[in-house]
Amino acid sequence: MIPIPCLWDATGDWSQFQKCVDYWTSTEISTILTKYEKHLILNIANEVGSEITEQELYRSRYKSAVEQIRNAGIHVPLIIDADRWGRNAYSVINNGQYLLEQDPDHNLIFSWHLWDPYNWGMGQRIP
Repeated sequence: MIPIPCLWDATGDWSQFQKCVDYWTSTEISTILTKYEKHLILNIANEVGSEITEQELYRSRYKSAVEQIRNAGIHVPLIIDADRWGRNAYSVINNGQYLLEQDPDHNLIFSWHLWDPYNWGMGQRIP
C-alpha cells in the first residue's frame, strides 16, 4: 500500500491552488515528505477548477507548481488532476507531455476522473 496525500482545498477552485503548493513546500511539510519519499505519491491538489481552463494557463500553473515542489526538495511522484472537477480528459492529454518534460525528475502521474457516467469530459455521451 502506498499513501497518496492530497489537499482538497482547491477542489473546483483555481484561486486556492497556490495555497496547496505553499502547504506542500512549507518547511514543516516538505521535511516530512522528503523523509518518507520512498513510500509516497503526492497529489498536488484534487480536481482543481470547475470549468475547462485555457491550455496555456493550465500548463503554466502546473509547471510552476512542479517547479516549486521540486525546488523544495520533494522528489516523490506527483499526481496532476484534470481540470473541470477532474473530468476534462483533454487537459491531461494535451498537456501531459509538456509538463513531464518540464519536471526535472520526469516523475508525474496524470489523473482523469470519470465519475460522471453521462459525460466523459470530452464532449461525448455514453449511450
